[in-house]
Amino acid sequence: MASLIEIRGTLGSDAEVTDGTLNLGGNLISGLTGNDTIFAYAGDDTVSGGDGNDVINDESIAVFGSGNDLLLGEDGNDIFNAGEGADTMNGGSGIDSVSYSRAGGAVNIDLNRTSQTGSIAQGDRLISIENITGSNFSDALRGDANANQIAGLNGNDNIRGEAGNDSLYGGSGNDVIDGGLGDDRAYGGSGNDQVSGGEGNDSLSASDGNDILRGGNGNDTAFGDAGNDSILGEAGADSLFGGSGDDTMNGGTENDVLSGSDGNDVLDGGDGNDAISAGVGNDRVFISGGADTISTGDGFDTLDFSHMGSRFQLPGTFTVIDMNSGAFGSTTWVVAEAEHVLGTVAADRITGTTGSNILDGGLGSDILNGNSGADSLIGGTGFDTMDGGSGADTLYGGADNDSMLGGFDNDVLNGGDGNDVMDGGFGQDFMNGDNGNDQMFGGLDSDRLRGLEGDDSLFGGSGNDTTEGGNGNDSLDGGSSADFLTGGSGNDTLLGGSENDQLFGEIGNDRMIGGTGADQMTGGLGADTFVFTSTADSLNQIGGNDVILDFSVVDDLLDFSAIDANTALAGDQAFQLVLSGVGAGAMSFVQRNGATFVEGHTNSDGIADIVVQINGLVNLTLNDFIL
Repeated sequence: MASLIEIRGTLGSDAEVTDGTLNLGGNLISGLTGNDTIFAYAGDDTVSGGDGNDVINDESIAVFGSGNDLLLGEDGNDIFNAGEGADTMNGGSGIDSVSYSRAGGAVNIDLNRTSQTGSIAQGDRLISIENITGSNFSDALRGDANANQIAGLNGNDNIRGEAGNDSLYGGSGNDVIDGGLGDDRAYGGSGNDQVSGGEGNDSLSASDGNDILRGGNGNDTAFGDAGNDSILGEAGADSLFGGSGDDTMNGGTENDVLSGSDGNDVLDGGDGNDAISAGVGNDRVFISGGADTISTGDGFDTLDFSHMGSRFQLPGTFTVIDMNSGAFGSTTWVVAEAEHVLGTVAADRITGTTGSNILDGGLGSDILNGNSGADSLIGGTGFDTMDGGSGADTLYGGADNDSMLGGFDNDVLNGGDGNDVMDGGFGQDFMNGDNGNDQMFGGLDSDRLRGLEGDDSLFGGSGNDTTEGGNGNDSLDGGSSADFLTGGSGNDTLLGGSENDQLFGEIGNDRMIGGTGADQMTGGLGADTFVFTSTADSLNQIGGNDVILDFSVVDDLLDFSAIDANTALAGDQAFQLVLSGVGAGAMSFVQRNGATFVEGHTNSDGIADIVVQINGLVNLTLNDFIL
């Protein structure tokens, strides 16, 4: 039988007190007073650290096998380096720690119970232990009501502090950390961690990786550091810092501070009077209520009011958002070159900055003013009024009946659903009516107008305009200058206006009015009517008369009824179709050079006052005229 060997240290601080005899029967080791380092090798040893801050090492892993040791820390802040075997570690008084850093597998440690179960620490008894260091595997570590310090090391650890003001360290790996009760400090370390503060005023820190930080109740501070993190303040007045990466942050209730720092972040202050700094990057800031202070910083940033709801509508009609003065209703906030604003569900009035903005009215009947810069205005649902201002703007009407003004420069206007009114203003504008019965005004310069669906009215205005009716029974007016008009399908009315225009009726029974100038008209499919309202519409001179490219004696008509056929007589006289003749009121046709020329006389000077050319040799009868 092996004997029991007793080893005692000195009354001072011993560098090493060891059972170096390797007595397999077990040794009794006492450090006495002082800060001792004790190694209890193989065998069932009893170790007493005595007074002082001792380090007690159960070295049964290193030599021969395991032992069931009794390790007594007594007074002082002791550290137990656990080995194999069912050991009893009693820290005594002081702040004592147990470490499983050399364990060969994961450990499951719960300081709420003395006897440990369910892992490589099976059978260990922990008494008066405050701090835990886990293994390099995936551990489950749980504190108690004391102020615990718990470190997971490597592996995907699950750490819970419970009550007390704890310090929790995940280490490397994808860790789950919950502070529990108390004012805790929790560090996720490397990996994709989930860190929750729980109750109390907590400090949460991530590292690299895409982490989730939850403050819980209390006034918490959370640092995302690197990675694309999700940071939630939840209840309390919280301070959230995103760090680098594309972070998502929500302050929750009360008055929070949010700082996005670098990256393309999404920031939502939640309830309360929040201070939000988006930082560098293309950020999105949700305005959820309260007297918020917002600084957007560098990058293309979005202010989103869509979460606010109608309960934030001001007395009267509009919620006012002026991005230049920083005025939002009766609330004052700071904007540093915000580029994108998304309105509320109520009726908003949003004015852009001098830069290039995206203004989205959202729900409600909104008023959007782009100011200067190349802006995008989105009406959304509701009866919206939009003014692009100066700059090359793009306007989207959305649902319902909208009023849209492009303003200065070359603008793009899209009506969307509803019966919209669109005015391009100055510049060379491009307009799409989309659905609904729209009214479109090109304004100055050379514009392109497309009615698309519905019964639309298109007015080109000045400039060489292109107007396209699309589907529906449309009305097209080229205005001044040389215009290009296309009716599309439906029974359309096309008016060229002044100068030399080109008119295409396409499908349907169209009404074609060239107006003044030498116009070219093509009726297309259907029974078309070519209308002349004045002798000035088609002059009797080379290059001055109108040309009809596809007249059909089966379907089409020539309408001269608006012209007084005899200016010498009072009233409105009708033309008379004759085989030949040059007297006042005479209408005849001649064929030459492969074309048919219709000639009308309003006086007796023998010179035709109006001449219309029809391509091809067409034998006209009275049935082809409205005189």
